[in-house]
Amino acid sequence: MRPKLFSLVTSAVLAGALLLAVPASSLSGTAPLMGKGGKYARDCAGNTALVKGRPTAIRFVVWCGVQDGKVSFSLRRREGPPLRSFPHLIVPLGRGAAGDFHCRRMAATLRCTGRVDGPAVISGFVGVPRGTRCLPLPLTTARIISIGRPTGCPGTQPPRPPRVDRSMASFRREFGLDLDLKGDKSAVAQRMRNIVRAWKRGAPVERVTYQEWAVPLLPRDQTELEYRDEYLNRDAAAIERWGPRHAPSTYAGWDFDHAHGGIFYIGFLGNQEAQIAAFESQVKVLAPDRIKPFPVPPKYSEQSLRQFEEELVDLPIHSKLLSLIVGIETNSLANRVEVATQHVAIVRRLLAERFGPENPALVVFERPLVLL
Repeated sequence: MRPKLFSLVTSAVLAGALLLAVPASSLSGTAPLMGKGGKYARDCAGNTALVKGRPTAIRFVVWCGVQDGKVSFSLRRREGPPLRSFPHLIVPLGRGAAGDFHCRRMAATLRCTGRVDGPAVISGFVGVPRGTRCLPLPLTTARIISIGRPTGCPGTQPPRPPRVDRSMASFRREFGLDLDLKGDKSAVAQRMRNIVRAWKRGAPVERVTYQEWAVPLLPRDQTELEYRDEYLNRDAAAIERWGPRHAPSTYAGWDFDHAHGGIFYIGFLGNQEAQIAAFESQVKVLAPDRIKPFPVPPKYSEQSLRQFEEELVDLPIHSKLLSLIVGIETNSLANRVEVATQHVAIVRRLLAERFGPENPALVVFERPLVLL
């Protein structure tokens, strides 16, 4: 059972605009994070809003997170008259400000480019003809498009602040972001309150991550999660090539543990430490300090688990055993093939009768999917 990476297909209503986190290559739940794209920082998001007392002005703001590199964003009038005025030069704010941003208009699109060295805020004003402020004005960054009318237009709502609630606490617990607090619940709660306060102050990392994952994060949280995403994908690809090729009879697969700090588990039959050392001596891994052997030494190779899974899938279509199974999936860290059913005891007995009592099945209870 491979771990699901962070889902990037999150959507939220912020400032009356639908925000879509759209990966460059995929909409899969296992798509990469807002990873840096070569020389480009991709962890930026933005918003637009009306300016009180100025009937022809719209304010835009772009927040950038922890990445460094070139940044480009644009505003485009898809309908109605074009922008009447815009800033040619913007001085960003924040510790990541690395120089001025330059803006130029091409037809109906205003494009601004610059560079950041970390968290920064880039903001400015554009002018439009009177009476046209509430026409759609999408603001596009590398990852997120703000679609809709500026905040303050009829029917829009101001940005909804994050709350210290179960979803925020669950996210931080699931990804092990407070391990340094050693389970101190009051300290964890205080940290979450501080994060919400930073969001309300307009802190760029907290703003960007809230748009991306619907949970605001500290700068160090974003850095950690992006690092995990990078080494998970790179080191997983490396072991999936190396294991079946160099140790097909002993390689037992891999798994990933976010909750305990991003531990990358690799399993082998026999001396796990020695075989992991052999892998690391032949392949340049990104995070060797986070690679550990399976906590419980495995009994079955990945090859044998896949073979068993195929045997289950190939059961006669009308067999009683197959009719009782609602799902089959290999759980690498458990070193078993999970067999989901509503009839746990019966399926265990039928599996033992057909494949023997030492078969690698882990029978779990699960209700069948009901299609509405």
